[in-house]
Order: sequence, then C-alpha cells, then structure tokens
Amino acid sequence: MRIQLKSYSEKFDIFLPDDLDIVVQHSKHEKSIENPVDSLLNALNSPYMTKPLKKLLENAQIQNENSDDYICILISFNMPPTICQSILKLLENCFKKVKIPDTKIKVLLATGMHPKPSPKYMKRLLGVEFLSRFDIIAHNAQDEKALTYCGDSPSGAPVYLNRYYFQSKFKILVAAVEPHPVSGFTGGNTLIVPGISGVMTTQAIYS
Repeated sequence: MRIQLKSYSEKFDIFLPDDLDIVVQHSKHEKSIENPVDSLLNALNSPYMTKPLKKLLENAQIQNENSDDYICILISFNMPPTICQSILKLLENCFKKVKIPDTKIKVLLATGMHPKPSPKYMKRLLGVEFLSRFDIIAHNAQDEKALTYCGDSPSGAPVYLNRYYFQSKFKILVAAVEPHPVSGFTGGNTLIVPGISGVMTTQAIYS
C-alpha cells in the first residue's frame, strides 16, 4: 500500500504491507487565511490579554544607543521562509515606529541540537535584507561560552540556556504551533528546550 504525505510544499511516499488492516485518517480541510499579513498585523495591534506590541516596546525603552539593552527575536529554524520573512517585516515596521535601530536587534535561531544551518539555508529562511541588517546568531548547544546557567528544574536537571536570549531585555518568540511527540505542542516551550538549551539540559530532560 502506497500512502502519500505532504509537509508544507513537499510530498513524500510511504509503503506499507498490503495485508495490514489500515484506515487512513484525513484531517479536516481548513480554509486558508486570505491575507495572512493583515491578520498578523491585527494580532500585534490587538493581542489577547496583553498590550499591543508597540506599547510593550515603548515601555521597554530600548532606543538608547548608549545602553547594552537589545531585543532578541527567537525563531524556529525550520519555519516556512515566507511566513518567517513576513513576520520579520511586520516586526521591523513596529521597531521603526518606536525608533529602535537595527543595532538593537539580534535574531537567534533555535536549532536545538541540530548542526549550524548553512549560509544558503539562512538566506532562504531569513532573506538577504534581514541577513545583512540584523545580528544573526545560530544556537550551538555544545558551546559552553554561549550558555548561561539558570538553575535546576524541579526534576533536578541543570538548565543552561543561550546567553544572548537570557541577557536580552525584550524577547520575541516566532514559531509555528504544531503537535509534538514529547512536549505536546511546539511553538513555546520547545523553542526554549531543546531550541536554545545546552546539550546537558536537553539530555537530562529528554532522557
């Protein structure tokens, strides 16, 4: 039996023995959002149970060039490029409104324990414009100098996180929310562990 699966724009086949009693479950088709950029903009301007992003940035007061404060945009390294770049464009426009310069922006890729993405992949994910303007950092789970010890988890696991994220004054997380076999859903906690945690933290929590 041949079953075709689709992941974003790619399709791949799996083959199973014909004598298996298999029922294929198809998810309900949801209508695509006609203008996702406008929908994202509305969400940033009128979020649920919090202040608009512009107001939060104004309150953070990161504009001062003489301070070491900066914004860390934490991005899942396997996001669809078109969505990633659309979100970065909206964030960029918001930064301009509150006069936050590019030098105050660090983009951190949550790579987990995966190897560093190639320059070609980074260009495809973020686009040429953002690669040349923002400080782009790929997390390295084995680089102890890039990690900060944050204490122990309730289970006793040592928690080491990326220091660029930990030391930033304002944090923005960008990721898709999808089912995850270990953590339930991606998009929040998995961006932190294993996304930007040290190898010792990931091994302790996922063992």
